[in-house]
Amino acid sequence: MSAFPTLTRGTPIGTQKSSTFRTLESGFGDGYTQRAGDGLNAVRATWSLAYKWLTNADADTLEAYLEERGGYQTIDWTAPKKSSAQKWICKGYQRVEEKDTHASITILLEEIFEA
Repeated sequence: MSAFPTLTRGTPIGTQKSSTFRTLESGFGDGYTQRAGDGLNAVRATWSLAYKWLTNADADTLEAYLEERGGYQTIDWTAPKKSSAQKWICKGYQRVEEKDTHASITILLEEIFEA
């Protein structure tokens, strides 16, 4: 695991959470269905983090960090209103050049569960 890098503008300007539910479902011939949660961690969170107007140095640091993680190595990140860090992977990011000296980066983090 690796801690999220410290940036001059340390927190994202915008965050958005999505949750998905993993379920098992059995359908019966009379139209009756039965559902249950699939496993211990049946709810998975995804966060979109928008870092706006980062200096190019901060944007380069964040981009290098995300590329180093490669989409499969875990990231320690504390979600808003949580007291401790959880494990995440970066599913992708988007960088937008704002001016010669600034950029914005939007990151998609997906919660993972492992030992």
